[in-house]
Amino acid sequence: MLEMSAKRFGVASVGTTVLLSIPDIDRGRCEFPHLKAIVLEVSTGGMYKLGCLTGILDSHYSRNQFSPTLEKFLTMEQVPKDKTISLRTAAREESMGSGQGFFR
Repeated sequence: MLEMSAKRFGVASVGTTVLLSIPDIDRGRCEFPHLKAIVLEVSTGGMYKLGCLTGILDSHYSRNQFSPTLEKFLTMEQVPKDKTISLRTAAREESMGSGQGFFR
C-alpha cells in the first residue's frame, strides 16, 4: 500500500510550493479552497512540515493531503519562523473576508 501511494503521489522536496486543501468547516463560503504553502522539512516517516505567509503550520501532513504546484509562489524567507499556527488560523488570516463568518 505504501509503494502504491509513493508511485501515485511521488515525493515533494524541501522548498516546493504546494496547495493544501482547507476543509469546508474551516473556511468561509466565498473563500479559496486551498492554502498556498511551502515544504519546510520532510521527516523520515514521510510526513511534511509546511509553512505559509502567516507562519509555520502546527501539524505534519502526509503527501496525499497536498498537491505541488508548477510555479513558485513562496520562498523559505517569506515564512515567519517564530510563529506556529493552526490550519484554521492560517486560513482565516489569509482570507479576503472574515474567516468563517459571513455577514449580509
